[in-house]
Amino acid sequence: MDKHQLIKLSKDRSARWGSGLFWVDGVNFVDQAIKKGWEIDTLVYLADKLDTEFKHSVIHAVPKEKRLLVGHAVYEKLAYKGDIQGIGAVVKIKSQKDKLLAGSGLVLENTQYAGNLGTIMRTALGFGVKNIYLVGKTVDPFSPEVVRASMGAIFGMNIVLIDDLNILSYSNNVALSLDTDSQLLTSNFQYPPSWNLWLGHEGRGLTPQAKAMCQTKLKIKISSDIDSLNIAEAVAIALYEFTADSSLSGG
Repeated sequence: MDKHQLIKLSKDRSARWGSGLFWVDGVNFVDQAIKKGWEIDTLVYLADKLDTEFKHSVIHAVPKEKRLLVGHAVYEKLAYKGDIQGIGAVVKIKSQKDKLLAGSGLVLENTQYAGNLGTIMRTALGFGVKNIYLVGKTVDPFSPEVVRASMGAIFGMNIVLIDDLNILSYSNNVALSLDTDSQLLTSNFQYPPSWNLWLGHEGRGLTPQAKAMCQTKLKIKISSDIDSLNIAEAVAIALYEFTADSSLSGG
């Protein structure tokens, strides 16, 4: 792994998916990846930034042959918004394709913003929901921006890329939609024991095809002063209601 490859992984979606690898910047995120069993291809570090026992413990969790010492000029191009912690890693992408997993999950169709996707992952994991299905032209879940916004929650998620919507037809599908015929999301709604909650593009919402997959449509009651909530905020409210009677064990 040379410096040019490293930089491409941090900047270029096609480089990530072509190699099956992605760049993770920050000692806490690398630690989470290791503890959650994600495969470390290369651990990258700056010698003069190994200034805590924690950093040394993360370094020593990776075999020597997988460690790469770089200089400041290289790491500055890898660091997220100039925050140079001095430890990052190239991690093997872990995702599945067209598979329905056991348990509840989120289905995101055409989600465009990295901050939203990362925050949704963090929120979902906080409510014990670990399955996330990505449909259509979604933002790259393995971009540095998504990893950072998730605060490392991505390493606790089961990420499934969906091309064939019919794969999801065998689950209890609930759409979050502002359509006039959607029921209000309330604590009195009888939620099935497992479900997939569908959300769409930040501006356009779910496509008609996606809505047709859902047995139920729900909407959050909001003030007439605004048109809609941010998608990540909507997920937080919905998951609070959906999991109110659960142990949040996550399964």
